[in-house]
Amino acid sequence: MVGVQVIEQHETPGFFDWLREDGYFNRFLGYTGSEPLQLGRDVDAVTGATLSSEAVALAIERAVNTLHSTQITGSTGIVFGWPEVTLIALFASGFFTSRSRNSKAKRWIRLGMLGVGVVMLGFILNKPLTLAHFTAFLSGYWPDWHTHLYWYLLFGGVVLATFARGRNPYCSWFCPFGGVQECLGAIGGAQIYRPQPFYPRFKQLQRGLALAAILLGLALRQPAATSYEPFGTLFAMTGGFFPWMFLVLILFSSLIIRRPFCTYLCPIDPVIEFIGRIRGWTLTRWTKKQRQKKPADPSLPDSAGGGLRGADHAQRLCCASGRRAAR
Repeated sequence: MVGVQVIEQHETPGFFDWLREDGYFNRFLGYTGSEPLQLGRDVDAVTGATLSSEAVALAIERAVNTLHSTQITGSTGIVFGWPEVTLIALFASGFFTSRSRNSKAKRWIRLGMLGVGVVMLGFILNKPLTLAHFTAFLSGYWPDWHTHLYWYLLFGGVVLATFARGRNPYCSWFCPFGGVQECLGAIGGAQIYRPQPFYPRFKQLQRGLALAAILLGLALRQPAATSYEPFGTLFAMTGGFFPWMFLVLILFSSLIIRRPFCTYLCPIDPVIEFIGRIRGWTLTRWTKKQRQKKPADPSLPDSAGGGLRGADHAQRLCCASGRRAAR
């Protein structure tokens, strides 16, 4: 072993910082995996963070063994199980249900999907979409799809759905933390709260925090180190004092404000908004090119043709307005 790089971790932040500050990861340099790694014999634990030291040592030993087995067999089989099936079913349900005109059925199906997201993606799997997914993608960390198919389905599904249809099914249909906030909001009768002129400033703060977290994660080459979402604290029930206080504040706010974290702080929303802007710019450019390629009618002068086309367009608008007024 010539180096250790932590891609993602859910340890208590304070304890994990002790490992980094103590140079704990450098103690594994030279490890070959020829024999089991034993803490205390091969590597000394960090005082005060014994459990985190054991977890890191076990993860490194498993990673080295995986590399050895991959080199021997030549390839790794595709890991496809009920987490991937659940995720595909949620995306498919969100896609087809969003196109339904039955508002009552759509509402109940959405509530059921939120419940599945809270239980399955949240408390059981503890694998919600986080800013670390986007930071890892930008940093060039693309894990092996054979063993990380869930990662690609979640990240790729959200990006492709947003870019193709202009809608993000994850946040509104089966985001586990969003489901928890809505559940508390139903108990407390929460309302949408977007005060003017403060709301635009909150949105600017939300975008600034997301951009700063991405840039810091890229600079540190630690995609998960700068994610400030309280998802892990809630679903894994682990965290330091400040993560717990932040989570408690968000949960209590959810009783009176509908989805306060999603509305004001979630870093995923600005990223999805940016993808939507790229989609809009792409569609505008493509439409403009298609219009330039379309030949004009040579039987009419430019002014006459333009006048006729303008009159026809105005007539269609008037008809459409008349139909809306009649309804």
